[in-house]
Amino acid sequence: MGKIGYEATLQVENATDGRLAYRVRTNARNNYAVRYGSGFLGPFERVSIRVLLRDGGYFNDRDRFIVHVTKCGQGSF
Repeated sequence: MGKIGYEATLQVENATDGRLAYRVRTNARNNYAVRYGSGFLGPFERVSIRVLLRDGGYFNDRDRFIVHVTKCGQGSF
């Protein structure tokens, strides 16, 4: 992955009593790496997601991140 320039942490919390699936996406994939960018959250569970600016990458004020979340059943993978 290379050397990391800057890093930020995003906290995502499931405030429901159901299970959720999440995924973090960006419009600048070549500039950023997202650790734990997808997964599942149990009821009232929280996860820390690291957003890393890759070495040689640069911040642009048009860079965007979006967190997609959807309900899923207990048997979902």
